[in-house]
Amino acid sequence: MKISLFVFLMLFVGCAVHSPQSVAPPLPVPASFSEQNSPGVPVERWWEVFEDTDLNLLMEEAFSGNPDLAQAYERFEQSRAVYRSSMAARKPSVDLKGEWSRENTPSFFGNNSGNSYILSLAAGFEPDLWQKLKSRTMAAGLDMEALREEIKTLYISLSARIADLYYLAAEQRAQMKLTEQTIKSYTDILSLVEQRYRGGLVPALDVYQAQQNLFRVRARRAVLESALRVTEHALSVALGHYPDNKTTGGLIELPETPAAFPEGLPSELLSRRPDVRAALLRLKASDARVAVAIAERFPSFNLLGSYGTSSFVFSTGDIIGNFWKVLIN
Repeated sequence: MKISLFVFLMLFVGCAVHSPQSVAPPLPVPASFSEQNSPGVPVERWWEVFEDTDLNLLMEEAFSGNPDLAQAYERFEQSRAVYRSSMAARKPSVDLKGEWSRENTPSFFGNNSGNSYILSLAAGFEPDLWQKLKSRTMAAGLDMEALREEIKTLYISLSARIADLYYLAAEQRAQMKLTEQTIKSYTDILSLVEQRYRGGLVPALDVYQAQQNLFRVRARRAVLESALRVTEHALSVALGHYPDNKTTGGLIELPETPAAFPEGLPSELLSRRPDVRAALLRLKASDARVAVAIAERFPSFNLLGSYGTSSFVFSTGDIIGNFWKVLIN
């Protein structure tokens, strides 16, 4: 008896589950995961330092209409459903079932007709001996939190792109304004050189050079106009609507550069990056899946139980009985 108990204990200890790898996170990982209705807008409104109302409106429009953000939210909802499903798998399951049928049974004295009623209740539970279900839930929760951090990354990159395109369009309009002034100056110079040429004061080469300068600046204006249209279209795509010429507003002068954002320590800067946090969460989720794979190599047990009652109501009388069973699968 002692030898059998010793062998059993040795086998039980040998079935050791996977120990999670220790990875120092930039931020502490919560022990439990909250199920919010949406990840929200988790980024600081850094663009408000420019005090530009049009830019603020563009940001709000981008956050509500960008297709990439919409897809990210759908992936988050899917991951939350997976997390809820894994949580439900750790709890007992209950199934209530009812049946009714009408029967006609021939007998020596004639046909007996009656109704049959069956009501059954079944319950099942899987003991998490090797922490397989716990590790699976942990992996699903970490995946959900990683998607939340990826949405934060998308917010930051989208807001940076919107601001970059907005002020790029302003720069291009400022260059076009300067080009128009240059065209006017070169036109006046060409008119003056032509007058001097007709008076015999300058050679034809000066007229030719003045014309070339004017043509070159006009070609530059066409390039700037094309570049501005490309910028406006790119901004419209980021906002999630059809391209138009009113998207970028009418800003011409670039604002003064605000004071530099506080950089802080390199470690703090790294911990504030949501893409780094998402990568760490993905790593920990993969480690949890390793624990699931190891636990699946061991036998699993399912406790199943059912109880029911049946009633047969015939014209000759009633028959009532109960039935129950307990299984270990």
